[in-house]
Amino acid sequence: MPMPIKKIYLLFIFIFLCIPSISFSEDAVQVSTSEDTVQISTSSELPVYIDADVIIYDKETNTYHAEGNVIVTQGDSVIISDKMDIDMLSNLATAEGNVEMIDEGGNTLKGDRLEFDIDTKTGTVKNGRLFFKKENVYVDGDEIRKTDRE
Repeated sequence: MPMPIKKIYLLFIFIFLCIPSISFSEDAVQVSTSEDTVQISTSSELPVYIDADVIIYDKETNTYHAEGNVIVTQGDSVIISDKMDIDMLSNLATAEGNVEMIDEGGNTLKGDRLEFDIDTKTGTVKNGRLFFKKENVYVDGDEIRKTDRE
């Protein structure tokens, strides 16, 4: 017995809306779904996951560009921002706009801009506020630098 046309039409719409749209250009791949999550590999022992409204991978520069509700996780560490670029050649991430970083110990770093080395866990934040959870200490600064893994 053939399916009614209405059911076939609804099935087609459902399948069409559930499949992510991927558009290609010469140098970039854009992944666009309602909830994009991309897993990338670094030289670190843990994979990095990127979740954002829009994620673009530029294969020529080996760089991911994420924009809109960006959440990047690696293990128990999280970086949240409005936009972020991750350069896979240098393993450097640059986040801008409402930046918040939470590490494995629950320490929180907030600021306007973050430049962060994924492998060494070092970096710089502009107009930052750092909260050490265990010690219950706040540190504010125009520029805050983390120069060691610990």
